[in-house]
Parts: sequence; C-alpha cells; structure tokens
Amino acid sequence: MAHVQQTYDAQRFSALKQIDATNVGQLKEVCRVRVGELGGFGPGPIIVAGVLYVTAGNATIAMNPVDCGIL
Repeated sequence: MAHVQQTYDAQRFSALKQIDATNVGQLKEVCRVRVGELGGFGPGPIIVAGVLYVTAGNATIAMNPVDCGIL
C-alpha cells in the first residue's frame, strides 16, 4: 500500500478499507528503525517497486517495508 499526498495542499486520504474502526485496535508495531544522529523521519514516505524510501535529516534511506531491513 503506497501512501501519497492526494491534494496540492498535502491532504492525505486513502479509499482502502482494510483498516477501520472495528479493527484499528488490533494494529501492532512490526519493526522499528533507529536512524541515530540523523534525527526523526521526514514527511512523505514513498514506496517504489516494493522499496520504502524515507528521509531523515539530510539522508534518504531505502528499506524493506515488510521487515524494515535497510537496503
């Protein structure tokens, strides 16, 4: 599932129905990535060809979105 900015003013919306009010309480953390001195993650993570790209500080990090393995 890719998360995208849906409008020019960065409003986010997904028409997907897998997560709703009846099952949101069942969500749990799958993995955690520490980026050390880079700081926190920036906004707008994207998935391209199955690879998750995030920004942290002045770096771009590629990772496996299933297990958070750094690529």
